[in-house]
Amino acid sequence: MEAKKLAPLISRYKDARGIFWTPDDLRTDEKDRLIDFAAYRKLVEDWRGKDTEDAVTIINWVSNSLSTELARIYKIVEDSFRRGRMDAANNTEMEFQVVGDLAQILEPLVERVLGAAYESRDIKFDPPYVFKKEEGIKVINGIVKRGEIPKGEKPNQNQSAAQNFGFGLKIMKKAAERKLDLSANPFVDALWKFIEEKLPEDGQQMKIDTVYKNFMGIGGPKDFGLTRRMAQIFVLCLVREGKIKVGLSPKSALPFEQLDYSNIADVEFNAKVLDSLVDVQRLKRPENWEVLRPYAEKILLKDIPSTHDDAVIAGHRKALQQLFVVERERAERLARDAAELFALLKATNPYEAELKQAAAFFHHDISSGDDIALILFALKEAYSYKAYDDERSNSAEVDDLANRLRNYRDLEAFFAFKDELRSAAVYCAHSLPNVPQLETTRKAQQAVASKLGDLKTWIDSPVRLKAELIGHIPAEKG
Repeated sequence: MEAKKLAPLISRYKDARGIFWTPDDLRTDEKDRLIDFAAYRKLVEDWRGKDTEDAVTIINWVSNSLSTELARIYKIVEDSFRRGRMDAANNTEMEFQVVGDLAQILEPLVERVLGAAYESRDIKFDPPYVFKKEEGIKVINGIVKRGEIPKGEKPNQNQSAAQNFGFGLKIMKKAAERKLDLSANPFVDALWKFIEEKLPEDGQQMKIDTVYKNFMGIGGPKDFGLTRRMAQIFVLCLVREGKIKVGLSPKSALPFEQLDYSNIADVEFNAKVLDSLVDVQRLKRPENWEVLRPYAEKILLKDIPSTHDDAVIAGHRKALQQLFVVERERAERLARDAAELFALLKATNPYEAELKQAAAFFHHDISSGDDIALILFALKEAYSYKAYDDERSNSAEVDDLANRLRNYRDLEAFFAFKDELRSAAVYCAHSLPNVPQLETTRKAQQAVASKLGDLKTWIDSPVRLKAELIGHIPAEKG
């Protein structure tokens, strides 16, 4: 077929992935054989069903002729297509070899056409690695869900998959081989822009199938051509970054209905979980984060610069959630131990109020809703701070919180030596006979008792506690 006749057909198809295989014009001898074949068919049509001697003779003659001619007639089709041309919207007159079966003929051409049609042509993996669905799951478990490959973690198949495919997927960089890095990933950028456009309001949601439809194959913002597993990897990257959360169907068998930055690291992903993704929801912007941020610095014992980057803020929020889980149990245990030990020491806990406040503060469950608002409310309930009601931070409150949490943590450090302190209390309470031979022991006993009479000194200074009261067994030099 001439190019000028083929071009309108290709443009009318409107799919850059379509390959048009058109045969070459027939040669004279091929046309003659084709005319002979048409004549054979006409004879069969005219004499079929008749039982006359002439009919039998003609049908037998056609049968005998075709037994020798049919292969040459069939060859017309094969040869004309062999000499023909293959064209696509972005690739005209592609060279091809008619060798082997149809798959072998078409495979290199399909790869070429899809490479020209899809944006995903830029995703390339170093040989001999082949990206399969199973490898995608390992990549998610290896680096996506945690945002990094932890140092010291024993090598496993998930780590290997992350390192084999992470660079090709553009979710890692050679300079930082163990960190999730999306800064040069055009697919995640496009996905986030698509979500922002489709879900302009915080909290809006759309079906995950909408993502698949627009990022797999053609017809989306661009002809991305991602596989389903690649699309899922990039969606979960946005979950890890704290930009979206993903709804789950009951068949996921997970104990929660949505994946977000706070729980994604705890999931062991498999095909069942990925097949249970049902919708994408844009996370609400972290309202009142700037109110909480100065308090959060004192709670986490780290500087937290002001930022509007949701991904950075999400990391701090995750750290706060984890701290509350740990400190809730620790504070309750510390309160029990303190009551027992101070009763044994016959002393008053100088930081009883701070301990009760910390226990009340960390007892709040901040995982069941807006964690920022819940922490501000916990500060109001435990410390009577006004940030929750006023929606602004107060420097005096921040300083007060720092002091109270420091006293709580000092008390916590003090109780690391609770067994030694119990021994000291028993030692001091032991009644010694009033004999000269025990005078030195009695003085040592009185010295320890004197020190135990000023517990605040040792709580405030863990270094002095260890050096001057607890000591070392065996004793350190000096």
